[in-house]
Amino acid sequence: MPNNEEHLPDDIFPRSPSSRASKRACFTSPQHPNPSHPLFPPGIHIIGNPIPEVPDVFMDVESNPLPQSQTGSLGQTSPLLPSSEEHSEDSVIEQEPFDSEKTFKLYPVQEFPLAGQVSEQDQETIFHTMKAKIPATFPYYPYFSEEEWSLAEFLATSRLSKGSIDTFLKTTWNCGPPSTFKNSAEFFHRIDKYLPDGPAWHCKEVSLPEAPNEPQILFYQNPVECLQFLSQSPAFDGHQAYAPVKYFSDEELTNCVYDEINTGDAWHYYQRVIGPTETVNPAIFASDATHVTNFSGDGKVHPVYISSAQIDADFRNQPNHQAFLLVCYLPVCKFRKTQFPNTTQAKTFPGRLQARLTHQCLKIVMSPLKRAGEVAVPIVNFKGEKCMNRVFLAAWISDKEEQNLSAALGGNSCTGCDAETENLGDDKPCPLRSGKNILQKIKEVKSKFLPSKDIWTFLKECSKAHLAGIDAPFWEDLPFTNICKVICQDTLHGLHKAFKDHNWLDLMKGTQRSKLS
Repeated sequence: MPNNEEHLPDDIFPRSPSSRASKRACFTSPQHPNPSHPLFPPGIHIIGNPIPEVPDVFMDVESNPLPQSQTGSLGQTSPLLPSSEEHSEDSVIEQEPFDSEKTFKLYPVQEFPLAGQVSEQDQETIFHTMKAKIPATFPYYPYFSEEEWSLAEFLATSRLSKGSIDTFLKTTWNCGPPSTFKNSAEFFHRIDKYLPDGPAWHCKEVSLPEAPNEPQILFYQNPVECLQFLSQSPAFDGHQAYAPVKYFSDEELTNCVYDEINTGDAWHYYQRVIGPTETVNPAIFASDATHVTNFSGDGKVHPVYISSAQIDADFRNQPNHQAFLLVCYLPVCKFRKTQFPNTTQAKTFPGRLQARLTHQCLKIVMSPLKRAGEVAVPIVNFKGEKCMNRVFLAAWISDKEEQNLSAALGGNSCTGCDAETENLGDDKPCPLRSGKNILQKIKEVKSKFLPSKDIWTFLKECSKAHLAGIDAPFWEDLPFTNICKVICQDTLHGLHKAFKDHNWLDLMKGTQRSKLS
């Protein structure tokens, strides 16, 4: 099984705030690096010293840490991060009040001036395809006038139900001639038939060998096609970046400013690995299992969304910009028809089987992403400009339960370090966890119990090893993927509860813990 994780630098992409993903598509246009910028004289693309090379090994903080500059979010040296020589117990740290209107001069360093370059122009887009269907005499096609197009735009974006649209179209109104669509069915049929389509949906039956009597249906789209669809929208024009860049707050290039993902060390490393002329396209996934019935049935859906880290974070995280596409619906099953060895396992093992089903489905969904990470794929923007993109899994946004599910870990394990349930509140730090370590633990359990033992014995031993019972995680063969660095911590569990509800606070403050609340 291929595993490229050893190539990853430890410092993965900067985290962006989790936001509720939108189901509808959104469009964008790239903004290529401007070589005529006054800070980039002709022929000079790197200011100061080049960015240090990242060792071609899988690194951890203890063995070979990346250099970390003491910077604040705006590039200033943070007074909250003094050096050990300057700090003492009696020292008082004074922090200047933050001025939100104060501006800072940034000094960019562009190591890869050819990254994101256009390989071909005048390529066909969804707008060319739609234009070929439009008669020259109907500029508002598939509607017959500007007034009717305006009405259709209102109905399509007003979130009215089909019944409300039918009622509205039956009323007597004085805004113009009657529309050519008489009810909501005709209205939506015209939209579905004539306006640009998104990526095609696929349907596949998936079943587990342990539960052959309960096959499930997976609905999914090609994630690479979703990224291509996003790139062909003019709505993101001026809100995209194709090339990595470093920003510094001083002329000596000592204080590095991290903002968008393309300013992070990981994007620079990926660009160095794939070559100077190809484009890095980091994919962001978000998932959230959702109840759809209350008080009866316990129905759930498990949608997964995708977006591109090439889109600016502030723009991408606004729901009205619709920068996330629905990429799949993961099946949810309680395995009521499956026979378990005993009643105890009948209560605990359905959750393990659901985890195995989730990873099996995600492996199907992610297969195009794996190929696009190994070989560059063409992606065309709305202007018809084609760039050769290498797609990598950059971030996975989810709550704590799904973070552990994605990492193939038990429910109470930490995805960031080797801490388990019994030592989550210890005052002593644990070694960092990595996808490589997780795969090694899975391999050890598999070598002892599969295929010589039955699957139930394997699941039982996985529980003892703080694993989720998954023998083939979906991310195991994705290029340059360390799932523990890809997972984005949510604010509740990763920040508030990890800080406030741990025993190390008692060790530090004793009985005064309540004062920290």
